[in-house]
Amino acid sequence: MTIDPAGPRPLQPTSDDAGRTRAIVTRVVAAIALVIAIGEVALAVLGIIGSATSTGDDPLDGIGYFFAILVGIPGAIGLVLASLALALARRPAGPVLATAALLVLVVGPPALLYAL
Repeated sequence: MTIDPAGPRPLQPTSDDAGRTRAIVTRVVAAIALVIAIGEVALAVLGIIGSATSTGDDPLDGIGYFFAILVGIPGAIGLVLASLALALARRPAGPVLATAALLVLVVGPPALLYAL
């Protein structure tokens, strides 16, 4: 083993390191979006089941269907986008899809509430 007389050289990051870091960040963001999307879809399913099995005469029994639309549509779209982001994490479309999934999941339900 020889020692370089000039001393240790600082490590230079390569473009491969940047791509790997970007892919890891994309996977983390997509995984967060995937967890939120699964939760939203599960809440939508529970809203439908709750409204469908209600036997009372309460006029608010149908609110579960409205809740399912409000949360389920952005949840389903976010689920598809997050899955695609995980699959394409090392491609240029990966970070875009992960960001779009998170944006749809967070902004979608209030936007639908405002639109309806």
